[in-house]
Parts: sequence; C-alpha cells; structure tokens
Amino acid sequence: MGKFEKIPEPVGSARADLIAAYAAGASLKKLGRQVGVSAPTMSTWFDRWGVLKRKNKSSRPATPEFHSRLPEREPPEVDRALVEKQHAEGVGLGRIAKQQGVTPHCLRALYRAWGLHIRNPREAAAARWEAENQKLNSYRLFP
Repeated sequence: MGKFEKIPEPVGSARADLIAAYAAGASLKKLGRQVGVSAPTMSTWFDRWGVLKRKNKSSRPATPEFHSRLPEREPPEVDRALVEKQHAEGVGLGRIAKQQGVTPHCLRALYRAWGLHIRNPREAAAARWEAENQKLNSYRLFP
C-alpha cells in the first residue's frame, strides 16, 4: 500500500475488536499502529462510531459513572459590586482579575454571565481617559 493511500474503516468484528481493545485500556496510538493509521484517524473513527474516549492517558474506561465521580468546581468568590464599579471607572479586565484573585479568562466569563460589555483595547483606553478627566475636573477651583 502506498504512503498516501486511504485505508478503509474497519467493519464488523474488526471494529468490535478495536473497540473492545480500547475499552480494555489500549491507546489510540497502539490501535492505530495495528490497523496502519495514525492516532488522530483512530480518534475520528471512534467519534463516528460513537465510542466514548478517555480524556487522559490512563487506562481507566471513559464511562459516565467515572465522570460523575469527578469533583464539581466551585465558582470563584468575586465581589460583583466592586467589579462593576471598577469596570465603570475604566479599570482593565486584567487588573480587576488580578485584584480579585481569578484569571482574566474566568472574569471574562463572569462579565458575559452578568451582561457587562467586554471592551476592546480602544474602548478601554477611552474609558480610562474619561475617568482620569473626571478626577482632574473635580480638582478645579473654577468651573
């Protein structure tokens, strides 16, 4: 068989044997070597066949019971009022995230959940400039 010739998908008992070997703990790479395809091709085939794949390299089977035993992640403790106040003042998302002890990605997800507008860099600069001007104007003696 040539280097780039398409290898047909296994059917019948060959497919069942591959699925059984994977359920027993064989890796996609090992199974792919047996059939003569790459691990990504095996992954594609398993997706088509509806086989649940393991998330990690362990030999544990990917069963719904296994995944239900994984711990639930607790939502981070973020002071929403303070975040909204700082956001309105023009403080950047990264700086707010650092102060709250969360990642910017996490804070961005909270912004979406709360309906806050995620500013692009130009909007953020304009908001900071406006907030700075308001502070300076408050110090003026004569309006």
